[in-house]
Amino acid sequence: MSQQVLQPFALATAIIVALMVGTGRSQSLVPDCDISKCPPLSNISEASLEPGQRIRRELDPCCEVLRLYCDASACPPAIEFCDAERTIRPRTVLGRCCTLQRCDNFCEAYTNGGDVTVRAVGERWFNMVNATTCVNYECLRNEANETFINSIGIECNTICPEGFEAQLSDNHCCPQCVQARCKFDERFYREGESWESPDGCVVYRCAKEDGFLAISSSRKQCPVVDSCPVQDLIDSGCCRVCNRTDSRAASMPASPTVEENVQGVDFFDEQSYRDHPCRRECTLGRRPETCYYRFRLEWYRTLSKACYNCPQNGTDCDRPHCIAGDGVRRNVAVVNRMMPGPAIEVCENDIIVVDVENHLMGESTTIHWHGLHQRRTPYMDGVPHVSQCPISPGTTFRYTFRADNPGTHFWHSHTGMQRGDGAFGALIIRRDNDIQQLLYDEDLSEHVITLQDWGHEQGVSLFAAHHHSTGDNKPPNLLINGRGKYFQRFAKLPIPVLPASTAPSLSEIEEVEDDRPTTARQVEGEESSQGTEAPTMETDVVQTEVEPEPTTSLPTVSDVDEVELLQASSVNGLKSVLRPQNVRHRTKRQSRTVNFNAVIVPESRHIPLKVFHVNKGRRYRFRLINAEFLNCPVELSVENHNLTVIASDGFGIQPVEDLGSFVSYAGERFDFVLKANQPVGNYLMRFRGLMDCDERFTSAYQFAVLRYRGAPEDVEYESWPPYDYEAPGRQLNSLNRGPGAEDVITIAETSSLDQEDLLLLRNETDYKFYVYYDFYGKDNPHFHVPNLYGFGQVINNTNRLYTPQLNHISMRMPPIPFLPGKDLLDESQFCNETTVRDRNCRSEFCECSHVIQIPLHATVEMVMIDEGFTFDANHPFHLHGHAFRVVGMDRVSRNTTVEDIRAMDEAGLLRRRLKRAPLKDTVTIPDGGYTIIRFIANNPGYWLFHCHIEFHAEIGMSLVLKVGDRSEMLPAPANFPTCYDFKPELGQLGSGAPTHRGFLILLLLGALLTHALP
Repeated sequence: MSQQVLQPFALATAIIVALMVGTGRSQSLVPDCDISKCPPLSNISEASLEPGQRIRRELDPCCEVLRLYCDASACPPAIEFCDAERTIRPRTVLGRCCTLQRCDNFCEAYTNGGDVTVRAVGERWFNMVNATTCVNYECLRNEANETFINSIGIECNTICPEGFEAQLSDNHCCPQCVQARCKFDERFYREGESWESPDGCVVYRCAKEDGFLAISSSRKQCPVVDSCPVQDLIDSGCCRVCNRTDSRAASMPASPTVEENVQGVDFFDEQSYRDHPCRRECTLGRRPETCYYRFRLEWYRTLSKACYNCPQNGTDCDRPHCIAGDGVRRNVAVVNRMMPGPAIEVCENDIIVVDVENHLMGESTTIHWHGLHQRRTPYMDGVPHVSQCPISPGTTFRYTFRADNPGTHFWHSHTGMQRGDGAFGALIIRRDNDIQQLLYDEDLSEHVITLQDWGHEQGVSLFAAHHHSTGDNKPPNLLINGRGKYFQRFAKLPIPVLPASTAPSLSEIEEVEDDRPTTARQVEGEESSQGTEAPTMETDVVQTEVEPEPTTSLPTVSDVDEVELLQASSVNGLKSVLRPQNVRHRTKRQSRTVNFNAVIVPESRHIPLKVFHVNKGRRYRFRLINAEFLNCPVELSVENHNLTVIASDGFGIQPVEDLGSFVSYAGERFDFVLKANQPVGNYLMRFRGLMDCDERFTSAYQFAVLRYRGAPEDVEYESWPPYDYEAPGRQLNSLNRGPGAEDVITIAETSSLDQEDLLLLRNETDYKFYVYYDFYGKDNPHFHVPNLYGFGQVINNTNRLYTPQLNHISMRMPPIPFLPGKDLLDESQFCNETTVRDRNCRSEFCECSHVIQIPLHATVEMVMIDEGFTFDANHPFHLHGHAFRVVGMDRVSRNTTVEDIRAMDEAGLLRRRLKRAPLKDTVTIPDGGYTIIRFIANNPGYWLFHCHIEFHAEIGMSLVLKVGDRSEMLPAPANFPTCYDFKPELGQLGSGAPTHRGFLILLLLGALLTHALP
């Protein structure tokens, strides 16, 4: 080989040797290698390397290749937590060279085409696998913080009712029944078809609007009727005309006229909320509106100067700012001088803005939006010391939130007894293209029924009398939309009358206390009497002058135990609590009555009842709101009409038809359909109070009028149905009844129309809590000071207060509100049943910040138990921030224990119905029984769970659910109000002036500066 050929070969050999030396290894070059036959080097990208991998060149055996090797020094450092708050630990993954920590927050899912998609933790999606089966998926994280995909398959029902057809949707797993024809008066019409009303006044047409079928109507134009009272409007042909004659007008009492346009009077302008632009038809494709309201909360008066000649002139009772009540004058706390307050009626996804101005004198307030879960706006929940500081007098708080939970809801004060004094109103959110719209023809604003229990003293006065003395907690009356009659009760059985010569004068009639011992089981507020005690009578008297009825001569008493309100006297043999000249509040012993005949008190005789107008042949959706604040469940029935309940607490249920009545509890809402299928006339809507309002106590009941158009309007009732009238037919949501009873349907037996929460269909939830309660005879220092007037020291049984507690704990709010102060609170001060096990809370009084902590997205089951030993009571419970499924409810016995319920649960004896369980946010628990609820804790924040009877919640019958870690909760809005305790060190002046030592330091510094200056 020539010298010229060997030189390049030697040079190449030298380069290869140098490369081998550079890799740290020495390899011998095979003499017979032909490097011209070596393949090109493979292209390895640095980006494709795993952590800890490196690239090096090698000869194999004579060709150069690239190989991967591990370099431990290149491995990333280990991490302990994935987040700055040090709450989420990473998962460990073994790589090729390193042990890695991954902070994955997503799942990888395959589509039908085989592509990989990324899903965030908590994200849900679904896929139809065949014509009848759909699979729901959810990206979750397990206990090892590894993400995984959970899947549940469900069978779809593709059979639709008449007039509907099954269609796939992007929002639902299974095909949904979509309206294919319009239904009107039990007939179906095709798209484009038109028809007339029976009177020929209205032309209807089935047409598609925004992609959905809807019924449009056009009515014959009628002349405008001005200045005509409502009672004088009559139907004439297709139009309404005024039937007011001059003679009738002359016979009516003269009242000053109201100017239609009042300039510069804001209060009058508030009435325009009845014509608020957001009160509109909710159609698909509409643009969400921002709906503004101004709420002025102030102390006011029933039958104020704004009422003019009400109730003698019934039309005056409808004047702006006139609150009629039941004819008895009393103070009220109301918004915009209305009771109920202004109704908020909006469409789904509108933005609601309310400025709450506190004009109360020396009293704070908040407004809670009952039924809205405040997702993304937890600081707007309106609970003092939980979501915000109370609104101080003279200040304004602006609530802003989205109307994202359609249905029948209401707003109310969440401070003290203000709800019972009148601070509440309707909150109606209508849904776009509501499928239940096929069940009715009309959904009118004037068909919202607001129910309240009513007394003749301010709530705080009743509270103080009941908790600190012998006052009771029994409402004497009910009001429907702020008005109603007030009945006196008299025994049906004849009672002998004293001779006139021996009867005492009214001035001699006075009260005598009764101090008989109690039995083990009592009725709340009523110290139970012996089983041989005869039934007794209650006599209610009103606040202003009451003229005795001719039938109320004073009865004699043959046995001092015969009548509790008529007591024996050594002077003349008779004393009574009847005082016609003023209101006497009943004592706890004065709470029993017998069957009665009702007589309206004079002040209430002319109070007009609430009237709901209907047209014969139409179907109407009514919305009932129970805004009560005491323990008075109410049964509603309508004379000669059956009811169909279609929703509860804003959530649709499978229609429960042909009901004779249903019962609502404080905080509950029910939507029902009434068919106006009876002869034209006036029919009474009967509202009967139960529990603390039943025949053992006040027998509180009330009426409204269902008036068919064309029926007589000047109807005077000579007599009223008795309290003990039994509504025929089935009853929904009965008091203290379990499933299986005849003609009774519990709320747990209804079926939801909403899509299933798949995670709640599992047999076991992530967390289960037993929440039990009763009334306990303890030395609650707020009402029984030990060694002074402790529970056992009080001689008079009517002065003993039993304390209601959850798991033997009374709730005490922290010095800083939970949510705004989440970063400042000392969570070690939170308590629950587990943390107080070292204390004897079953016999001692325990009070602390009762908090149950739940991880975000966890499934929760709560078994709520009413042990029912002390009182024959009933408690509705309300959960803030979430809705829940009612999966079980039953009454075990007249009383039970948490140990008994646990044992039954472990033995599989607590029945649960998981599929189609109804959704609610307020539910009752049968006395001596249980109610089981389930929900997904998917709304981070602090949420109150409490008894909705104000007397109970105010003294601690509540707890707080902490959902998620504080790092998962939203920060407070900018400039959000704060409040906290102010407790400087002893001796430190509150003005911020320096202490004595600090003052000396300041003097010394001043002297040094003086000497230092020239």
